[in-house]
Amino acid sequence: MISTSARSAAGRWDKIADLAFKAGIVVKAVDGAFEAVLGALFLALNRAGIDHWVRALTAGELSEDPTDFVATHLRHWAAHLSLNFRQFLGASLIIHGAVDAALAACVLLEMQEAYLWAIVIFAASTVYTGYRAAYRRSPALAAVFLVDAVIVALLVWERNRIERHGAAGAKKRALPLAGERRF
Repeated sequence: MISTSARSAAGRWDKIADLAFKAGIVVKAVDGAFEAVLGALFLALNRAGIDHWVRALTAGELSEDPTDFVATHLRHWAAHLSLNFRQFLGASLIIHGAVDAALAACVLLEMQEAYLWAIVIFAASTVYTGYRAAYRRSPALAAVFLVDAVIVALLVWERNRIERHGAAGAKKRALPLAGERRF
């Protein structure tokens, strides 16, 4: 028999995990929207426009430390950005950002079908980020990988919680089929 204090502690951990899950999904949605906007900017601006923005954004840091690694590399990258790469980067950011934002929104709306899609797509993206972090030996990418891995783990936890508790675990909001109307 489980004691009342053990049930209370388990309930607290469930609330903390649920809050972390929701916060992580909101972060994914905001990140996705930001990526889509950034991708649109890459497509809308020419190389000179991108170079101008990068110079404006890095000017303060370079005035304090003229050898700043990130700022100097960003400036170098912006100055040598090809049209093909700009178009590829812009389209990739728009697609990836829109998919992330849409899936996160569907999960936040508790559309059960979205959980599995979000797990698969976010996990694939996380694995690729982990590969890039290891290949480039990048602490920043490693940090992104860890955050994304936690979000995927929380998605799996939430999906399992919903399956355990059935309809009481989440709202049953199925995605409508093509041409189907809901009233």
